Amino acid sequence: MKYSSSFNVGFVLYTGEDIDQYQKGNFKKQVEFVKGIAKTLKEDGDDTKVGVITYSDNPYVKLRFDENATHAELGTVFGQY
Repeated sequence: MKYSSSFNVGFVLYTGEDIDQYQKGNFKKQVEFVKGIAKTLKEDGDDTKVGVITYSDNPYVKLRFDENATHAELGTVFGQY
């Protein structure tokens, strides 16, 4: 039986204003962590898909699995923060 090396990886990021309440820079650390993991797991052109949902009071889908984003597109999504 042959297994695929591609998979779906989803991230859920809290974007509420109080995320930096206990330590300044927590949100930036969260975004950098997700960017690093996504870059490690996904190669441009492969079938691995990354999804991103952000939430504070309401959830918002920032990147859907079916979009199969490149590293540049992921950087654009994460660069919004």
